[in-house]
Amino acid sequence: MAMDPLQDIWTQAVIEQNRRWLLAYLRAATGDAALSEDLVQEVFVIAYQKRHEYRKGNPFGAWLRGIARNLVRRAAEDRSRRPTLISTDAAWEVLDRCAAHLEDSHMRPGYEAARQSALRRCVEKLTNKARALIEGRYRRGLSLPRLAGECGLSTRYVAVALFRARAALVSCVKKNTYIVEEPS
Repeated sequence: MAMDPLQDIWTQAVIEQNRRWLLAYLRAATGDAALSEDLVQEVFVIAYQKRHEYRKGNPFGAWLRGIARNLVRRAAEDRSRRPTLISTDAAWEVLDRCAAHLEDSHMRPGYEAARQSALRRCVEKLTNKARALIEGRYRRGLSLPRLAGECGLSTRYVAVALFRARAALVSCVKKNTYIVEEPS
């Protein structure tokens, strides 16, 4: 049976709006990038199949996190998958608060545009060398050895300089983007 095109648009919007924070949530819970990607897909499949069970007015993100938590627990029981890092209710509560914060931030109108604008301003504040390394690595997609060779630097120096430049960018973007205080 073919899906209604309008329904398909709404489904894609729900996935796009919630995928990033849900992936971070599952990655924190499992410590496994590939498993997290698989679980995110499973969450959305189950959510779509059980969409009639969602109670209107309840937080949608909390409903998705509940599905995700059940999948993580099931994955931990499955011997073919790696064990999870999160195993206590207290740890799940902290992770839930952080995920709810991420979800809220990504739902704010203009959030992504504000972050991109802040990132552009922050890149301009980097030194010329750091900016050139960021440009080479992330815009041009150069490997560390190739970038080091082009700049006449050691690969280790480039790796450390990129680490520091990324840390500076993260800090700068956080300071220059309206983000709600992170939960403690």
